[in-house]
Amino acid sequence: MRGEALNTAELQALFALTYGGRPEARLRPEEERKSRVLPGVLADALRLLSPRGMPVVVDAAAGRAPFSLALAASCAAQGVHIIAIDREAALGEASRRAFDRLPAHTSTIEPRTGDVGDASLWPDSPDLVVSIHACGSATDLVLESAARARAKHVLVMPCCVSSSLSSAGRADLAAASLAFEGGLAQKRFRDLYTLNERRLTLEASGYKTEVVALCPESATPYNLALRGARAHEPVRMERARQSLAALTDPKHRT
Repeated sequence: MRGEALNTAELQALFALTYGGRPEARLRPEEERKSRVLPGVLADALRLLSPRGMPVVVDAAAGRAPFSLALAASCAAQGVHIIAIDREAALGEASRRAFDRLPAHTSTIEPRTGDVGDASLWPDSPDLVVSIHACGSATDLVLESAARARAKHVLVMPCCVSSSLSSAGRADLAAASLAFEGGLAQKRFRDLYTLNERRLTLEASGYKTEVVALCPESATPYNLALRGARAHEPVRMERARQSLAALTDPKHRT
């Protein structure tokens, strides 16, 4: 394990210092929520990183980059190089300023502005790709980009499933066939159906993938994440492709 994950109280103190510039700064609701979500994500990320060298980590759809800041603080003695990708340049600059306010550490951050689907923004073979609650199709773009970049490890926690996603339509058809009556049950079914499609997509791209809960539901109802390790096992990949085809292409359904 590369470092030691910060707990909720430590994260809140860190965000107050870096975002507000002073220890007594009041956190916004967004930072309050992140401080409850991030400890589990951090612990998992640290386990996936090698204790040697300077790993490259992509924080995709980073926003104000709370994960990047927390990772740097957790790895104060053994640094990481973080590439924080977000489409809003102002958020990248805010994350850089917050990074400069961190206590002594050995990590570096490189904000890159643009769409997470833009291949030119991605490094080759990063050690880890992390994305937390990227909205709608942004999660799918992160997964596609991580696989294309041949990331060694992927840790992606999706957000709610937009009705505009093609998987949502397929999920609703499947829910109707199972006599779901709509409401919360159908929404949860849609989320899990889409998560499974994404899992199979990552498997088909060469990753041994599992679904893990990285924080309690009391912190966020979207507490499930895809944890993938690049394995490139042909049998596993073909099995995932066949399962994915059965879900997404009516011609392959029995």
